[in-house]
Amino acid sequence: MRYYIFKQGPVYLVKILITLILAMVFSIQLRFIMKNITHLNVKGVEILGNNIVDEKSIEYLSKITRLKNMFKIDIGKSKSLIETHPFIKAVGISVKNFVVSITVVEREPYVFLQTDKKLIVLDKEGYVLDDNNLMTDFDLPILTGIEEKIEYELGEKITNIEVVNGLKWFLVIPMDFWSQVSEINIADTKKITIFTMDGIQIYVDYVKTLSKKFEILYNKLLELKEKKYHIEYFDLRFGDDLIYFEKKGGN
Repeated sequence: MRYYIFKQGPVYLVKILITLILAMVFSIQLRFIMKNITHLNVKGVEILGNNIVDEKSIEYLSKITRLKNMFKIDIGKSKSLIETHPFIKAVGISVKNFVVSITVVEREPYVFLQTDKKLIVLDKEGYVLDDNNLMTDFDLPILTGIEEKIEYELGEKITNIEVVNGLKWFLVIPMDFWSQVSEINIADTKKITIFTMDGIQIYVDYVKTLSKKFEILYNKLLELKEKKYHIEYFDLRFGDDLIYFEKKGGN
């Protein structure tokens, strides 16, 4: 029986091969026809979730345009192309009734990093969003005090340990106080200096205790402002004690 099957095998193999070739030719022809049927074209493209990146930029990157044939769209490739934009974290693409919906999740500008005479915009995770901007482009605090040259790529995460540690100081500042911060200088690890919008300096040295101390600081700052004190600095480096210096000499 095994010999009989072996003898007949080549004939069946030829038939199968011819069938596969015909199926392949039919598939190619069908796809060609489908790609050239105009009523299968994209009727519209909608962009969702974007607040920073303009719709035209996203549509351009996607290579998906109105009137493009649906069978010429490569969704995976379009997602990858859109995600090359530094401000875009993730992309979802769906199609319904010949309308393509592109939903994006953006990275939000968080701080400026001052390095090599440039201002680099970072998000919370340390991804580089922009490096060609002015202070007026974004209302952000600045991370300063890093002297070594930082290697970076647009859209990529900075792994430099000083930058990583610098971002931690911003992340622990309570939201109530966030709008008051203009700069954090980390040049001296034993005396991290936080500058407020009013020019007050706040000296800290241990990031894990900062949130608790800021609650005390914030209440004291409101109290002193109400009394019209002009504070030069607060020093939070000595346990739970809050040391401050008043410009006119009082403390």
